[in-house]
Amino acid sequence: MVKKSGIVTILSTTTRELAAVLAKALVKQRLVACVTIMPVRSVYRWRENVVDEDESLMIMKTREDNADTVIATTQRS
Repeated sequence: MVKKSGIVTILSTTTRELAAVLAKALVKQRLVACVTIMPVRSVYRWRENVVDEDESLMIMKTREDNADTVIATTQRS
């Protein structure tokens, strides 16, 4: 029996609503086992400006063999 490795993937989104839509789609497609969505505040540089804004952080538990599909699915959204 081959044991499959589990991994955690982290993604930030601009809104809680978008995070919920992505989470439900990924769980429904069985690409992730579960998603934890948390409100976060991010500070970063963007086009020579310092940006300070609220975001939603998604912590997704999946199998290593699903990682590429999870990434591709979230990038399309």
